[in-house]
Amino acid sequence: YFGKEIMTTQGIPIGLINISIGGAPLESFISKKTLRNSRQFFEKVKGEWLTNDALPVWIRERGSQNISGIKDCPKDENGNNHSYKPGFAYQSGIEPIINLPIKGILCYQGESNAQEVERVNEYGALSVLMVNDFRKKWKQQQLPFYYVQLSSIDTVNYKGHLWPQFRDEQRKLLKLIPNSGMAVCSDVGLKNDVHPTNKKDVGKRLARWALNNTYHSKIIPSGPLPLSAKYKNGKIVITFQYSGISLLTEDGKPVRGFSTDGLNDCQANIKSKTIVISIKEKPEFIYYGWRSFTNANLVNSEKLP
Repeated sequence: YFGKEIMTTQGIPIGLINISIGGAPLESFISKKTLRNSRQFFEKVKGEWLTNDALPVWIRERGSQNISGIKDCPKDENGNNHSYKPGFAYQSGIEPIINLPIKGILCYQGESNAQEVERVNEYGALSVLMVNDFRKKWKQQQLPFYYVQLSSIDTVNYKGHLWPQFRDEQRKLLKLIPNSGMAVCSDVGLKNDVHPTNKKDVGKRLARWALNNTYHSKIIPSGPLPLSAKYKNGKIVITFQYSGISLLTEDGKPVRGFSTDGLNDCQANIKSKTIVISIKEKPEFIYYGWRSFTNANLVNSEKLP
């Protein structure tokens, strides 16, 4: 859907090199040498990867189920090879194409790095390490990097308890990685399925970033992104980038999804391009879409969440 959108609007044929591995952690897409040379992440490539506590728990559990006890499995100093092993996707799928010129990178990943607090908190720095390495290898310091923020999922049948914090860490990547863009997809998640079926909106939202930022089309690239939240005279006023002509709700109903304590919904009102929340005392934070499976409904005039 991304390629089709670029092709139909720009008249440019788009080739997509797909390196998708279900459940793979970000560590698999980063060079082992790059991880080894990192002061923060060198422990991820120390010793047997299946018992390395610096790696996500689930990928080690699944890796053990897949390859433990296999006698003839290719291996190195970090143990048997597997698509979840640090550096494996890089060595197998990325390194062989480094000499090919590319226009940019699309990334939809994160679920396997979103299940422990330690992995959530390091994801921003790990992403920066990966992107900087790609840009160095391709000798393009401004190589576009457009990524998808995780969608929504309930916590009954899936361990999605930390997804709200993870989505916020992904939001912060916009400032950590220059020439990047984030497609917000919290509205197209499925309650009990980690693989949402609506890929069309995801592809089209990624294409908006490329059309705006890479092809310089006059198009709003994103839904509303928060700029500031200021408290004065019993009111919090939140301003946004990419609000469009005005802020709206996706379903035409009163705005949902805001909180001042991260536990309970609070009443919020749209005032042109701002959100206004009445409250007696200044809260420490403002939350939006903070539940794992959210019904938050704020969009801009382009109907982007």
